[in-house]
Amino acid sequence: MKKKIILADDEIAFLDATKIVLEMAGYEVAVAVDRKSLFDLISEQEPDIILLDVVLGQDSGFEIIISIRSISRVPVIMLTGMTSENDRVVGLELGSDDYVTKPFSSAELIARIKAVLRRTGSNEVRPKKNVASFVGWKFDILKKELISPNGSVVILTPGEYLVLEILVRNSGNAIERHVLLSSIGRTNSNDRSIDVQIMRLRKKISAQGNFDYLIQSVRSKGYVFCEEIVFS
Repeated sequence: MKKKIILADDEIAFLDATKIVLEMAGYEVAVAVDRKSLFDLISEQEPDIILLDVVLGQDSGFEIIISIRSISRVPVIMLTGMTSENDRVVGLELGSDDYVTKPFSSAELIARIKAVLRRTGSNEVRPKKNVASFVGWKFDILKKELISPNGSVVILTPGEYLVLEILVRNSGNAIERHVLLSSIGRTNSNDRSIDVQIMRLRKKISAQGNFDYLIQSVRSKGYVFCEEIVFS
């Protein structure tokens, strides 16, 4: 049976050419040009692997990989025209399985796909548990709903939800600022927007009680979520 690949890129010429290369190599290929079509294909086809461009339409591939990882363990290779080591590191830390820089040869791409498929060993798509509980709080990651211990729904911006998800899923581990920045589509290491996001997130959480300690800064590194998480 042919392995199924979803190729997600918004450059039509690249899509057409790469699709031909992959089909000639014996793969079944479906293409996606934006976030919606990508997630429609994921739910419909249960792919063996996804090739995801780091910028897909108006969306950041870094944000998309986080969303994919919230519902699936399907292998993902990120594609990019950027050569920054920082971008490669961010993609891997957020859950991608490999990273290929454009332009690449057909032989390299096929070799990378085969290597990832061998390493992952299965096309099983296993949903993650997505309701996080901690000290009376409930955070439904899929529904994007944060409920305080007193039952109040805490309204967060999309960026705040994304940052909280990364911190919660990595509770106890310091997440570097550049990883958090890239996840919300920012690449300038001097950008202070992530610090503003954290400040607002802390303020909203602390308004529900004595929870200032939940998100702490780690000197010269980033931020850490300081509470044990139970997923269900």
